[in-house]
Amino acid sequence: MGHVKTRLAQSVGHEEALNIYKALLEHAHSVTRTVEGCERIVYYSQDIVSDDIWDTSLFQKNKQASGNIGERMQSAFLEAFQRGMEQVVLIGSDCPKLSPSHIEAAFQALNHYDVVYGPALDGGYYLIGLNKPQSLLFDLSAWSSSNVLAESIRICSENGLKLRLLEALPDVDYIADWEAHGWAL
Repeated sequence: MGHVKTRLAQSVGHEEALNIYKALLEHAHSVTRTVEGCERIVYYSQDIVSDDIWDTSLFQKNKQASGNIGERMQSAFLEAFQRGMEQVVLIGSDCPKLSPSHIEAAFQALNHYDVVYGPALDGGYYLIGLNKPQSLLFDLSAWSSSNVLAESIRICSENGLKLRLLEALPDVDYIADWEAHGWAL
């Protein structure tokens, strides 16, 4: 409590923000555990919890690197590629409309594209997929803004990266995001 969904907590309080965060995590868990043919790694922002919903028979557990969100994502990608993975798809935990088919589509697209984004309706993205390290994608001027996806697309274009966009989906940053789609705890 107090460390998750902080923008949401400004309007609903830390306890309710934590409840929404837990519901979103449960959804991410149910989606990712059904995706076939891939390794699954969960990144913890603080201590790795051994007894939680992320069963170690399906999920590896790692601690996030320090830094801003771009630095943490870049580190996760670099680690995966250093371990020999050829395609890596990273998702956030705040997209209640995410389905296994979105993740599977991202892996399929990486057979033909360098970068895959799942656009969020707020101008960010709920998913990014790469088939090799692309450090330049993680050095954006403003994370958590409505320009993240546009800036990312511009970087891809300027650097000749073949890009595929998936279906745009809503994510949850504010209570209006949660309520606008009829989600409830």
